[in-house]
Amino acid sequence: MFRSQATIEHINEKLKAAWSPEQIACTPCGLKMPSWRTIYRWLYEKYLVNGNLKVLRRKGKSHGVKETRGKYNKGKSMQKALCVRILCTQRTFLDR
Repeated sequence: MFRSQATIEHINEKLKAAWSPEQIACTPCGLKMPSWRTIYRWLYEKYLVNGNLKVLRRKGKSHGVKETRGKYNKGKSMQKALCVRILCTQRTFLDR
């Protein structure tokens, strides 16, 4: 991509040695290292270690399910339902 081949090889070597992208980005070496966010992006784009997410500590899994208590996932939102109700009452009022 935008880095030298030596940098890519160094990152691949450290990922295969079970280093995290944070450790790779923050460890001083003679090469110019990208940020840990860039390393993660390159992993997900299959640019590093052939896109093998098994080299990561969590093996590419997300941190868990998103909290959904107190949220309506089905139907219209309360604001949309209220707008529809107001529009319907205005139409019936104007029709009279």
